[in-house]
Amino acid sequence: MQQITITRTGGADRLKIVEKPNPHPGPGEILIKVKAAGLNFSDILARQGLYPDAPPLPCCVGYEVSGDVLSVGKGVDTQWLDKPVALLRFVEVVTLPYRT
Repeated sequence: MQQITITRTGGADRLKIVEKPNPHPGPGEILIKVKAAGLNFSDILARQGLYPDAPPLPCCVGYEVSGDVLSVGKGVDTQWLDKPVALLRFVEVVTLPYRT
């Protein structure tokens, strides 16, 4: 999969498209095929080094996505497979904790 990574703080030139292996859902997680993503103010602040909750660099941020559930981890009802969902990340596929 490809993800947009902040390599170091600064301008938009600090963003890089990076190849990563597809994640697999662990217990209590779902895997989502991302169809659409958005950019919000916290993403810009993270890139500038001004967002206190950003993960350490290099990192992939992104707080807005929608897509379809590709697979589910142990403990997640398989009824979620192929269902559309809206969540928060800027990658092609993502695992997230499942919450009812």
